[in-house]
Amino acid sequence: MPKERIGIMGGSFNPIHERHMELACSALAEYRLNRVLFIPTGNPPHKHDGLAPAEDRYEMTRLAVSGKPGFGASRVELDRKGVIYTVDTLTRLSRQTPGAARPGAAPPDEPPRDEPAGALPRDADIHLP
Repeated sequence: MPKERIGIMGGSFNPIHERHMELACSALAEYRLNRVLFIPTGNPPHKHDGLAPAEDRYEMTRLAVSGKPGFGASRVELDRKGVIYTVDTLTRLSRQTPGAARPGAAPPDEPPRDEPAGALPRDADIHLP
């Protein structure tokens, strides 16, 4: 049985907008994903000023993806305390979806700003910007 292919669309979504949706639609088709999870950042290490409350950003995201086939919103970063790194999110998602292909983040050769060096999985099945 083939593994479920899940795309990860993370960001502050402050607010979520049409370009986020277009990118996710393209990824859904191009990478032949089963679904795309939109993950509003919880407490990013690099961005604080002007950021709407996390619950508001989640609700905007949830409403934006509601009723769109293949799209879903995740609270994986909002339901944690402390600074949140991409590697932590990917680890939690892998545990929550054991039958899925291992998710990844792009660019695979360069960690996101403030991400612990070498922490992101190099053998991920999917890489999304």
